[in-house]
Amino acid sequence: MSKQIRVTVEEKHIKEGVRGRTKNCPLALALNEQYDTEESHVSYLWCHIGPLGDPYALSYRAIKFIDDFDGGKKVEPATFVFKKSTR
Repeated sequence: MSKQIRVTVEEKHIKEGVRGRTKNCPLALALNEQYDTEESHVSYLWCHIGPLGDPYALSYRAIKFIDDFDGGKKVEPATFVFKKSTR
């Protein structure tokens, strides 16, 4: 994978997303679709594409998106860019 990734969360990902589920949140669903996998997951600070994927640091906007979604607030489709972690 590259040093950064771009993911676009669409309305369908938001509708199908499950609050508080790292593998079923809108970001994970969008990553699965865009990177042709079923094993992406998103934590509070990181995302992984695929079961053994490298960690990518979430942007502040993505963290707020997750917080809002998990908190039951309305979220809108958006595009996010994440940088590969060096941890």
